[in-house]
Amino acid sequence: GKFDISLGQIQARNPVRQDVIALDAIVPIVAPDNPRAMVTQAQLSALLSGRTSNWLVLGGPDLPVDLHLLDGTGQILRRWHAGRFGDAVRSDVPAAIADAVAADPAALGVVTFSTIGNAVPLVVGGSCGLAIPATRDTIRAEDYPLTQPLFMQRIGARQPKLVRDFIAYVRSPDAQRVIEATGYVDQAIGRIGFDRQGDRIANAVLAAGEDIEASRAVRDMVGALLNRDRLTLTFRFQDGSSELDAQSESNIRRLSDAVNRGEFDDSMLYFIGFSDGVGPADGNQRLSRRRALSVRRAVAAHVENAPVAMKVEAFGEALPMACDDTAWGRQVNRRVEVW
Repeated sequence: GKFDISLGQIQARNPVRQDVIALDAIVPIVAPDNPRAMVTQAQLSALLSGRTSNWLVLGGPDLPVDLHLLDGTGQILRRWHAGRFGDAVRSDVPAAIADAVAADPAALGVVTFSTIGNAVPLVVGGSCGLAIPATRDTIRAEDYPLTQPLFMQRIGARQPKLVRDFIAYVRSPDAQRVIEATGYVDQAIGRIGFDRQGDRIANAVLAAGEDIEASRAVRDMVGALLNRDRLTLTFRFQDGSSELDAQSESNIRRLSDAVNRGEFDDSMLYFIGFSDGVGPADGNQRLSRRRALSVRRAVAAHVENAPVAMKVEAFGEALPMACDDTAWGRQVNRRVEVW
């Protein structure tokens, strides 16, 4: 029979099988000499549209904004900018954009994370003050909102041994080192200690404000997570659905394969559900727990008698990753983490 295998950043509609083999992200960048380290979503949108045409408006130098855009990034940038783009230098070579931006204090560019080069990522925050910088950990955990998976897609059920061996290799731990060396973010499962979660805990306290029940939920969450490590894979769901998105479906296989290889022998894995802040807190708590249960069941179905315990916990809206005033912010907050 016929077979086909391809790599790309566009999710196929009806493939026989697809896996996420690497990650990248769309990142706004500035020159090292540009004093702006962070902008709000509204400020970035104004810069991209040309409504803000001078850095002086944002407290920077009196320089006109020199915009550089990577071809093909418009669709994913719609999460931050729904309008038309202003006059820009356009290119399909991200490294060329990064080099031009790094040398020009007036420049603002959009490139992929793997091609930032000597430029500096511009952190984008929401109206509520929450911000997620583009780092390997935030991209690997799919916390950064403009993450782009690199899919391997297979069409045709019967494939020659050479193709089967290649498929097995790209999913192996050995391949992750090669993927990292190319500049992409690999799919190795890392650990983030609680002592490296300071920004996220600060966000939780900020979001709780003076609400007594919300503050109690944050204290309960901190007490539960204090001596644990977060794994760098996260499960998220399709819009308006309890169905996992494509990257999360791939994460089911990644985690279960790691468990079957013995990487978590004699450990406890905690599947912890979180929700957005829309609706009553008790309903969000129940929904986040149901989603955590569904992820645990999906992973357990692929695990073969491994000495690993799996437990479910849920903290509803206690740990927001992004502001709830945008659709993508709410989607980022609706997740199941593994600790």
